[in-house]
Amino acid sequence: MPEGMIGFTLPFQTYAKINCTNKSIGEAYDRIFKWMNEKGYVQRFLENTCPIEIFYFEDQVEEEDVEILIPIRT
Repeated sequence: MPEGMIGFTLPFQTYAKINCTNKSIGEAYDRIFKWMNEKGYVQRFLENTCPIEIFYFEDQVEEEDVEILIPIRT
């Protein structure tokens, strides 16, 4: 791990996932929570669980790929 970086461990968990971009992230949250509601999934709140946003940074691009993962109860 690089100096000065903070790390943490997430427990094994089932997630709902959606792909979007840094420009459509707000819409993606609306879509994933709507889908979860339609399918009967509920966001799971446990110690050390949280939504995850993964940004795929690239040099000299205006729009970058993002993955959003929401912990769910199945």
